[in-house]
Amino acid sequence: IALLPSEVWESDVAGLAAAIAKIEKSYDKTKTVVKVRNPNEIVDDFLQVEEAGTEKAVSQVKAAITQHQRELPPTFDAVLGFVALEVERLQQRNYQTDAERDEAIRQIGVLLVLDVAIRTMQLAIPIQQPITTEDAEKVEKLSRLFKRKFQVWPRANADDLVDSTWRFALIGAVTCLAPMIGVPALYGFIGGGAVFGGKKIADAVKFATDTKTLIPPPS
Repeated sequence: IALLPSEVWESDVAGLAAAIAKIEKSYDKTKTVVKVRNPNEIVDDFLQVEEAGTEKAVSQVKAAITQHQRELPPTFDAVLGFVALEVERLQQRNYQTDAERDEAIRQIGVLLVLDVAIRTMQLAIPIQQPITTEDAEKVEKLSRLFKRKFQVWPRANADDLVDSTWRFALIGAVTCLAPMIGVPALYGFIGGGAVFGGKKIADAVKFATDTKTLIPPPS
C-alpha cells in the first residue's frame, strides 16, 4: 500500500480506497481458511469405529465411577466451565498473525470435542443408580478420546497462553477427573494439579460452573 503511485495517493478518497481494496483482495486469496469439524460428528464417529475396551479396562472404569459417583457431577461441571472460559478467552484474543489465529481455531476445535465428550459421559453415568456394563464401555471409549484430545490440545505454550488462570484450572480439573473415570492421571495433568487449589482457583471453579455454556468458534 505504501508503494502505491503518488497520483493514486493524491487522487480522491474513493480511488485510493479502491486501490487499497484491490491489494487486500490479492492477499485474501492466499489466506488459508481453517475449518473446525463438528465436534458431535467427531465423537459419534469415534464411538462407532473405536474398538471396545478390554474387560479389565471396562471393569476399572465401572469401579472408578462407582467409587466417585458423588464427586463426578461437580467435577464434570468444573471441566465444562473451564473449557467454555478457555474457548471464550481464545476468541477474544487480538491475534497478530494468521498463524496465531489458526492455532487458536485448532485449539478451540479440540476444546469443543472435549466438551462434547464430557457431556456424552454425563448422559451415560447415572447420578445414583449403578452404571451398566454397556454404559461403562461407552465411558471407557470416551475417556480414551478425551485423553488423546487433551494431549494434543496446546501444541506450544506461548507466554500469553501459559499465564492463564482458566488454562491452569482446566488442567487441574482434568487431573481430578481422570482417576474418577478410570484413566491414570497423565504426567502433564499432574503439573496442573499442583495449582488446582487455593481461593483463587476455588472462586474460578464456581465462576466456571456458572458460565459453562459454549459459544461458536471464530470464523
